[in-house]
Amino acid sequence: MINTGVALLGIIFFDTAGSAVSPHAYGQGFQAVLPYMIGIAAAVALLAQLLQRRPAPSKPAAR
Repeated sequence: MINTGVALLGIIFFDTAGSAVSPHAYGQGFQAVLPYMIGIAAAVALLAQLLQRRPAPSKPAAR
């Protein structure tokens, strides 16, 4: 699944940047991919909140 996401971001990046090898073309490619990267990061952060938490380990009784 991760490979597919990287491939799709690469397609968007290089489609936008084109065959030009200028800093401006790379900037345009980055601008095209940035909203998707932010969206994916936000979705992962939200989904991580839904993970089950482990119960806290119980402390041994004091003697």
